[in-house]
Amino acid sequence: MQQRRFTRASNSQAHPGLPDAPKPRRSSAQVKADNAVRAAAKEEAAQQKATKIAKVAQIENEVRQKVKETDLEANRPKDKLSIPRSQRPRAPPVQDNATQAPTDRLGPAGGIPPADPDSETARVDELSDPDGSNVESDVDMDLENDAPDTAIKKAAGKKQKKGLIVRDQINAINFSAVMPEVSPPDEPTPGKRRAVDMKGAEPQTKRQKEAQPLPPSGLLANWREAAPFEPTFEATEVEDIEHQRAGLTRGGSVDEAQDEDASPAFQFGGIPSGDEEDVERKAAHQNIRFRSIAKVEDLHAAPVTPQLQIRQKKPGERYRHKDLPPETAERFSKLVLPMACDSVAALPPWESPTDEELADLWNLVFKDTHPVTVDLRAGSLFLVIKPLIKHGISQWLTKFAKAGVKALEAEYKRRGLATTAEQAELVASLLGDAEDIESKKRPFLWDSVYDDPNAEKSGLFQGRLVAHVFLEHLITVQSLPNQYRVQEPPIGALILAIQAVHRALLYSINGTFTAPARKGDREFSKQNWGDCKVESANGKIRTLKRSTVFLKRIKNLSDVQWADIKQAALNMQRGPPPQKAVTLDEEGSDGEPSADDDDELRDPRYDMPAVGAQALDGAE
Repeated sequence: MQQRRFTRASNSQAHPGLPDAPKPRRSSAQVKADNAVRAAAKEEAAQQKATKIAKVAQIENEVRQKVKETDLEANRPKDKLSIPRSQRPRAPPVQDNATQAPTDRLGPAGGIPPADPDSETARVDELSDPDGSNVESDVDMDLENDAPDTAIKKAAGKKQKKGLIVRDQINAINFSAVMPEVSPPDEPTPGKRRAVDMKGAEPQTKRQKEAQPLPPSGLLANWREAAPFEPTFEATEVEDIEHQRAGLTRGGSVDEAQDEDASPAFQFGGIPSGDEEDVERKAAHQNIRFRSIAKVEDLHAAPVTPQLQIRQKKPGERYRHKDLPPETAERFSKLVLPMACDSVAALPPWESPTDEELADLWNLVFKDTHPVTVDLRAGSLFLVIKPLIKHGISQWLTKFAKAGVKALEAEYKRRGLATTAEQAELVASLLGDAEDIESKKRPFLWDSVYDDPNAEKSGLFQGRLVAHVFLEHLITVQSLPNQYRVQEPPIGALILAIQAVHRALLYSINGTFTAPARKGDREFSKQNWGDCKVESANGKIRTLKRSTVFLKRIKNLSDVQWADIKQAALNMQRGPPPQKAVTLDEEGSDGEPSADDDDELRDPRYDMPAVGAQALDGAE
């Protein structure tokens, strides 16, 4: 029989699940009691803290009130002056013997009557004490006379005693009465201002001096920018008469006239200091002529871009024609967009017009009603025009890509090619070198290879596929009036047509058009078909001419060749015209191509061979 298990008495308090417990487990009642004690202690501590905070706030409030009361008491105006001042009775002035002696020597007529109300002494008394409130005694006056003269003048900013100020004014009046008046000189010292006679007037303050207008300086307003020049004078009979009246005859002193004319203020038509009447009369009758330095320019008001209430665009949303002003939507589609395509067609391939050129295109049509500038602020009409024109150009490029595929399918149908192998063979014969994208051996460029592949190449850039694609551009701009068309040949449009055909043939090398699976690789865009930088085999960076390989040759095309290229494109729309024989005059109308062109692009219809040209010259 198996023995029953039991716990030893020594292990009754042992808990295997809590080997590291600091103290034994407690019952639920003990836990609740301990929690209640802690909560009570926490609440009591919170109450004590709140009580202390309230006491501190009360103490701070009392301190603020005391400080406020102290400030109010300090700023309160006083009921009486803190320093009492007493008035002293007026006493009659006493004249010393030393002061009276010079007056006696002047005789009975030279003395200063003390009781005269109009005298200078009476005026000084009125200035110093107008209401008679401040009076001085004889004792103070005697004390002031004993003080040395150097103590009268104080440093600037310090207040002098009133008795000293009155004594200075009295001495000044006595000195002016004794000394005779001296008239100022007739001619002032050059370079200095003439002193102003201020008899009996108070000295002017700094503000009063600044308020006075300065004499004319005789300088032009733009003297810093003006070039140095000398005035020219015209002598007239009236001028001679006026000179005689003013005592300035031409037979007088030459030095005097030169000194007066040498004054800068007088040379520039101003009035210098000195005898102003004569100089003013002379300046008024001088006939002075200056060489004009003014620049006259036509001022044109800048066109103000109208602000529109444009709705907020959502992410991925673009502006549409309905966002334009209603009266401009139709003409925008029929004129502005074709003009933009025509402008891009004259540029090198894959170049875009600038913002200024887009604004000019719009202003050619709507300058009088809705002029715009390159304004990128919110609500500007230019913010609607720019994306719409860019989208129109993008659609124009898409037409080239689609036309290239359609042209190749039309060529299959014209030749009656139904199988993939036959179509692949035609593509290989028209494409040329499929590996080298810069190769100039492109049979599809020539008109003669479509009827007989073994015939001599002629009709450069007039091949059926190129003409079919180039027709899309001619259809786009055919509605434009002549005054809105670009006069330069459509170089960019012809190169884009060539690249569109090249793209269609390259993606149909197996007989069926198969574009790359990735959308970014199959787009007809500058990223895929424009020039780019690549690293050569020797590690150097060079330009891969994907779009400009034929640019130099196309720029050298003559007007006759351009006319035939456009005619070949129009023939794709209305059928080929009767065969026209090419005469020698038409062939040699433009001469030889540039020496940089190789023989691959030499067209026998238009380019005269060197041997033939020499033979014609010898025959003449």
